[in-house]
This record gives sequence, C-alpha cells and structure tokens, in this order.
Amino acid sequence: RFLQEARTLVKLDHPNVVRATRFLRENNTAYLVQEFLAGRDMEEWLRSRSRRPSQAELDKILVPILSALELVHENKILHRDIKPANIFIRKEDHSPVLIDFGASRLSIGEHTGTTALIASPGYSPSEAYSGKTSLQGPWSDVYALAATLYRAISGKPPSDATLRMIEDDYVPAAQLVGKSSSYRPEFLAAIDWGLSVRHQDRPQTIAAFKEALLAGAPQVAAQTPAGRTPAAGGDETRIAPPPPSAPAEAAARTGSSNRTLGFAAAVVLAVAAAGGAYTLLQTGGDDGGGVIPPATQQSATPEATPGPPPRQTAEDPAARIKQLAQGGQPDPGVTECDRLAADWPDPNAVARVVDWDDLEPEKAVPACEKAYRDFPGIQRFRHQLAYALDRQGENAKAVEHFRALADAGYRSAMRRLGIAYYDGSGIAKDEKRGVEWLERAANAGDGRAAGILAEHYETGGETIAKDKAKSDSWYRRALEIYRKDAENGLYHAAYKIGEYHEFGYGVPKNFETAREWYLRGARDDNDPNAMERLGLIYQHGRGTDVDYGEALKWYRRAADLKSSLAMNQIGWLYHQGLGVEKDEREAISWYTRAAEAGNATAMANLAWSYDYGSGTSVDHEKAAEWYLKAYLNGESLEDVTPEAGKIVQRILKERGFFNGETNGVWGESTKQALQAYFDDVNR
Repeated sequence: RFLQEARTLVKLDHPNVVRATRFLRENNTAYLVQEFLAGRDMEEWLRSRSRRPSQAELDKILVPILSALELVHENKILHRDIKPANIFIRKEDHSPVLIDFGASRLSIGEHTGTTALIASPGYSPSEAYSGKTSLQGPWSDVYALAATLYRAISGKPPSDATLRMIEDDYVPAAQLVGKSSSYRPEFLAAIDWGLSVRHQDRPQTIAAFKEALLAGAPQVAAQTPAGRTPAAGGDETRIAPPPPSAPAEAAARTGSSNRTLGFAAAVVLAVAAAGGAYTLLQTGGDDGGGVIPPATQQSATPEATPGPPPRQTAEDPAARIKQLAQGGQPDPGVTECDRLAADWPDPNAVARVVDWDDLEPEKAVPACEKAYRDFPGIQRFRHQLAYALDRQGENAKAVEHFRALADAGYRSAMRRLGIAYYDGSGIAKDEKRGVEWLERAANAGDGRAAGILAEHYETGGETIAKDKAKSDSWYRRALEIYRKDAENGLYHAAYKIGEYHEFGYGVPKNFETAREWYLRGARDDNDPNAMERLGLIYQHGRGTDVDYGEALKWYRRAADLKSSLAMNQIGWLYHQGLGVEKDEREAISWYTRAAEAGNATAMANLAWSYDYGSGTSVDHEKAAEWYLKAYLNGESLEDVTPEAGKIVQRILKERGFFNGETNGVWGESTKQALQAYFDDVNR
C-alpha cells in the first residue's frame, strides 16, 4: 500500500508540491526521497510580521496552493493536514510549496474503512477526529486551508472543530478584520463558507472553493505543472498590485527569524514488518495526509455545490458568490450614491457617470457612506465614496479606500491611486509609483489610465522624463481600449474616440471622424460630453461650417443633462447674440446656473457682468466675490475694475493675505496675496 502511494507522490509534478524524487526498499523497510527546500514555513513567516499580510501577499501564496491541491485531488490523494506549518516558502523566489504529505501515516485500517487519527487542533475538520474514511474528502482539505487563511488574517486559528460542534464561538472573518480592511469581501465570505462545521455545508471541491476565494480578484499567475496545458487565457496580460514586502524581506526585519531551513533532504518511511502497518519517521515533523478513499471519490464531484444559505445551484455560482460577499443581501440596483458619484470608466458603475467638476460631494459623501454601510460587500459603493471624498478634499481618506480596493484588484481604484501618487494628493508624491499603478490599471483595460500615462510622458514630470515614443504608444493603447469598450456599449467610449480624433491623440487629427463619433456618443449614450463637443465644433466651425443654431441645440441638450460647460456657452451665445437674439439678462441667468454648478469660466463671466453692469446693475461686491471664486477654481483675473479690485484687496487683507494699500491697482503684491490665498484654500 505504501509503495503504491509512493509511486503516486513521485508522479505529482507540480512546482508548488514538494517533489518526491524516488522511492526504494532497503533494510526491510521503504524509503521516499524528497527534494531539499531552503526557506521557512508560512507559520514562521506570519510570526515574523508586525502586521497582517495584505490581500496581495495572501493571493501570491493562495493561488499556487489551490492549483497544487487541484492536482493532488485529481490523483485521488488527500493531504489531511494543511496548516501554515505545512506550507513552505522558498527562499529564492518566495513561492509556496505544499509539504508534509503523510500518506504514510495511513494505517492498514484504511482497507476496513478507518484511518489513523491525524488532527491538528484548530485546523482539522470535525470528520478528521472520527477516523471514518467515508466522511473525509476534498472538503476536509478545504476546511484546513480555510483555517490557515483565518489564522493569517486574525493571528490565530478558529476554535477546534470538536469544540465548535458543542458550542460554536466562531467570529466571521469580515467581522474579525473590520470594514476598513483591504481584504476582498468575497474572500472573507469564502473563508467562512470553508469553515462550516458540517462537511456537507462546505465547498465540496477545491475548484468550488477557489472560485469563491478569488471572486473579484485580479488574475494571479499560478504555476502550471510540467506536461499540463495552461487554461485558456493563459497568455493574457496578468496583473497584480505593486509587490508587497516579500516573505524574505519581512523576515530580514526580524533578525534571527530569517534562518535557512532545510526540509526533506531525505524523508524516511519505515514499514513495520508485522501486519504491513507503517509509520512516518520524518525529519522536522510528524504530520500526515492520506489518499482519497474509494468510497468518497464519487462524492468529491457532486452535481451541485452546497453553500451557506440561501443556497444557489451550480448553474449560478456567480450569484452565490455575490450573495456571500454581500452577506446574502441582493444588489440594491441604482442608488443615490450611484447617481451622485459614478466614476468613469468603472465597469461596475450602474448609473450615468459624474464628471469631477459636476460632482457634489456634500450630497455624494453621505449618500455613499450609507450605501457602503448598508452593502459593505459591494465594492463600487466604497469606490464611489472614495471618489466623493477625494472631490471634497478629504484626499487622505480617499487614498485609504483607493489603496484597499486597488490591492483587491479593483481597476478604477488602481487608476485613482496612481493619480494620487503622481500628484501627491492625500499621500506623499511619488511619480514613479503613480506610473506603476496607472500601468496596472491600463493593462487591466482602463483606457483612461492609458490616456493619463500618455499625457504624463508627453509633458514629463519631476522624475518622469518626456518620452514621445511612450506617449504615442499609450495614446494608441488607450484608443484601442476605447474602441473595444465602444463595441461593448460602454458609456463614454464613443466620446473619447471622438476626442482623440479631434485633438490628434495617437492618430492624425480628423474633425469629420471626431464629429461622427461624437454624434454616436450623443445618440447612443445620451452623453453630455459628446453633446458639448458637438456644440463647440459647430460654434467654431471645426471641420464644418460655423452654425450657432446647431451649436445652441447641442448645448441645450447637454445643459438638460446638467452640463455646466454647456450652460456657460449658452450664456455666452445670448450675451453675444449668436444663433439667438441678444439678451444679456438671459446670459446672466445662464452664467449663474453654470457658476453655481461649479463652472469656473462662468464664475469669471458672472463677475465681469456684475463688475461692468452687463445684463444687471453694477455690483462690485458681488463682482469681487465671484472673481475670487473664479480664481480659486483656476481662472485668471483680467479686466477687473479698480472698484472691484479694492474690494478683492480688502477681503484678502481681512483674511491675512495682503498688507498693502487697498487702491485697486493689480500689482505684484496683490498677485502674491492671491496666490497665497489660493494655496491656503487648496492645501
């Protein structure tokens, strides 16, 4: 029996399974020789750390181990003693290896339906204590792996399964780590599922457990066993967050913990002559595993995968995983948070996107806080909350959320985190780290991230050199992504393709092609950005005749969709009497709407109107107020009357930024005071 199992172990050719190189009979016993491994086990790695491992760090261990277990189970073998001490981390590349296969620990009693009792408190499932082979199967290894992950995120394994059968004090993983953790909700829910006390309630196969654990995760490359064909899609670009502290690096910080451990120079298994029983005589441990007994082989691949209630059949695993992530709650559909803070191009968005300039954080933040509180498993609510916080100026809080989501593989959060690093918004400025995150987002299919990279290489930065070849390459990549998005009906993609053709980003300028794409965006997507560009094309005659009436038509449509740019342009057309009868009072009305919606150009136009009495009576106080608002939003101050200028200087003096004479002269000291005021408000 031992020799049969030894032959099976030698055949297991997987980079994440300890390699058995040969077996032999000598001295009235049998020997199994295994490879030498340098490094340390996962338990030692966890103990050496001052913080929990990140989601990315766990995924780098988890994905290869899941792949290894799939192969092990395909060969009808159970490990039966998975725990952190039996997952080894190689020193040279930090890859994980499943060790301590104890098929040799099985007694001759297996042939009669019982096994030697092998149990590790906290890690072994309840059925491991029975000794009955009929109760053990892949679901037994699922429990042990779930307990290993639970120990990784909590610092200790769950209570022993035998105690949980009497009084279950289990604390759900999500409750254990708290809402602010960076772990995927699906990952935490899957751990809870895997730790179900009754074996019937767990995932019945490693494949089912893997699907639940990795739901919503970025692709992480798993090792492909020699001689096996990679799954479809293996050649696709794979992505992961920036490398976390590698296990060896973490150990280096602990000094003596970073020892080199030699494992299995030779594992010697002696078979007792009497009765054919055999015992493990292994250097460095006494842990065991087992072969999947014939009685359980059929039940290892059930027709339906049971899960925690409410249950889903195998025909709808995605829905079941989604319910796990949301604690059984259904997706609420379009919420106020979605309407107020949908980001673009977020493939998870369910409402019309809200541009940065149009986002109203005073409304969006509380709406998204509620949505995230009520549905913590739905990642888009957390992302939209971060987007709103960022707009509100709570940049550091926003970055915390973006980082957690980016670590969990949320594409749009990767882009937002890259922008934060590049600009130094809410986090120490690090252009190279920003580029790294933007590249990860772009390689995951985020066209906007690719476009931002193109702009960075086009202009250069403090540490990023100008590089026209890279800029052109990223523009082309962005356009490629947008074309694919447009084919798939993704909102806003047609507009972006039009923009690239209008301004010559990655392609020669072509106003006619741009106009065609804008029309498609306006018609198919009802996209106000496309309508704005159509208005500007007709207003300025870009690739077509000037047509103020047509421009006004598109501006009105965009304004109906709350476009502040369009509102300002309508005001300007009324002010000039182009395409419509001149009406300065109507112009003031449109400028006011646009300015109150946050449009800086409209603020400047409104200030000028009050300053010079265009469409309204002269009001230098209101003019000064709007001049300052326009300046704080990025507009330069031009043609300010001395009367309004004096008021601006007075306000700056009252707020401690100006100590010169309030004479309305726009000199250097006034400009410096304005800049100081701007820096203070936007700090």
